[in-house]
Amino acid sequence: MKKTLRGKCIVKRKRPTPRTFDGHKMVDAAQPFDLKVEQRDCSRGADNDPQHCAAACALVRQFPHAEKAYVGRSVTVVVARGIALRFRTPSPLRDQELRYDASRKFDHSMEFTLLPPPKSWAKRGRRQGSDAPGARDRGSRDRTPKFKRREVGRPDIRRG
Repeated sequence: MKKTLRGKCIVKRKRPTPRTFDGHKMVDAAQPFDLKVEQRDCSRGADNDPQHCAAACALVRQFPHAEKAYVGRSVTVVVARGIALRFRTPSPLRDQELRYDASRKFDHSMEFTLLPPPKSWAKRGRRQGSDAPGARDRGSRDRTPKFKRREVGRPDIRRG
């Protein structure tokens, strides 16, 4: 977004947009949450649908003020009171979801603990690195080569 002021060009940087999920502001969870999937969740759930699977139905039922839930392979999101809380999907739940999608069978004896995402998943302010033209383009001819390029074609006999 550029603005001109008396012939001078001023560049205003955009602030990074907050991470959202389905129109709700996404926040990383601070505490773990214990989840127990029951038989009624399996019968109500739909396979191959991360928002209506058995674990998502159990989350909507157990989580206080939950409107909807999304259980993905690596991330679980619960929308409650207009805020989307992000959890890390534990590997046993991921395995059970794959099993449920394939055969609609779910192990009801297991209890899952949704953990907060690690700090490395947090969104930083700006993308790190150079903003110079060609810095992000790996195949650009304009970038400075790390090694001397070979000449293509016949060698010039006039050069020594």
